[in-house]
Amino acid sequence: MSTAATSLPERSAVEAADLVPELKAAYQRIEELAELDELAGSCNRRCIMRLLDAKIARADGALYSAKAHGRNRITTS
Repeated sequence: MSTAATSLPERSAVEAADLVPELKAAYQRIEELAELDELAGSCNRRCIMRLLDAKIARADGALYSAKAHGRNRITTS
């Protein structure tokens, strides 16, 4: 990536705007690398914690939904 050594204040607004897609792609790649073990091709701890939090939130929502519909109810969606 060529933008790493370039200071944005030294660029015009148009030049800086032209860098936005490249910077977004680089940031996305950093986010992917933060959650993926490339050698093993599997989720690392950060990825697993994010997935676990999502599963817990979904289960929590289902529990409260079932409670809202009365006692001894099951929610499947």
